[in-house]
Amino acid sequence: MSVGTTLVQFKSALVSKLTARPGLAGVQISYGFPDEAIEAEAIWLQDANSTDSIPTFKTGPVRVEEVYTVVVACQVLKSDGSTQEEADTRAVAILSEVQQALAVEPRLIDEILYAQLAGWKHSTGVLPTGNGHGSRFDVQVQVRARLHP
Repeated sequence: MSVGTTLVQFKSALVSKLTARPGLAGVQISYGFPDEAIEAEAIWLQDANSTDSIPTFKTGPVRVEEVYTVVVACQVLKSDGSTQEEADTRAVAILSEVQQALAVEPRLIDEILYAQLAGWKHSTGVLPTGNGHGSRFDVQVQVRARLHP
């Protein structure tokens, strides 16, 4: 049973799940924006938005349907003179790992009904040094949970 929100539990579990994926070995993975310098390949969890509802109105404790979206940043910074396509290709590989982690285990914690990829925004650009490119996916992960007091 959960009350309030499952957000913190879910984010912690997602970080653990992604950290354990062999395809993400060497990728900096953090619960929030990295406290130290950001590495060339990184995943971090960002903001979340929620729309909750109470499906049945009654007196006493009620069940709450929680639906929220967490933004997961997947970023690659190629400072070795790589092309935009090379940076994008690696960013897609990291995005695919996030997709597969959720596909394999959509019920990441017992307190949720499921988590799924709901969309993404892709950003690209030349690094400030002029010697490489960056590629970033801001991935929306939608989570649905049923909260009981």
